[in-house]
Amino acid sequence: IRADRDNYYYGYDDLFTRHPEVIQRLCADAANLLWPLLDGLIWRSRVAVAGQRRVNYYVKHLMQDGEGKMNEALEWLAENNDPKIICHPAVVMFSDLFWGQLANKYFLIGRLYFLFMLVVFLTSQSILHNHGDIENDTEK
Repeated sequence: IRADRDNYYYGYDDLFTRHPEVIQRLCADAANLLWPLLDGLIWRSRVAVAGQRRVNYYVKHLMQDGEGKMNEALEWLAENNDPKIICHPAVVMFSDLFWGQLANKYFLIGRLYFLFMLVVFLTSQSILHNHGDIENDTEK
């Protein structure tokens, strides 16, 4: 599978349309083919400008399935327990996109909730501690 700037070759869209679980199957049966498949999702320009080359990542089908829902490709790759595949530039790109646009918000909301509960707890403990001192003074 190869891609250039404008479109895919060798039936990339057809492959993921017909076999949406291709990443899962390759992880289970032919892990050696994952690297070439992921390499085909990257287009690198042959022209270098100021020491840098333009790179396009074609990760649409790795991020969402045919119904527009989140694809499980990252989960399948993580379950494969292969650090070389997880460090592939295409995998890093789409996992960073997931983290930056989806998971990051929920993570921060969870942390803010935890911080709010911590402030409520500390405030309540300080009030209860001071409340106990007032009762002891009135009993004397």
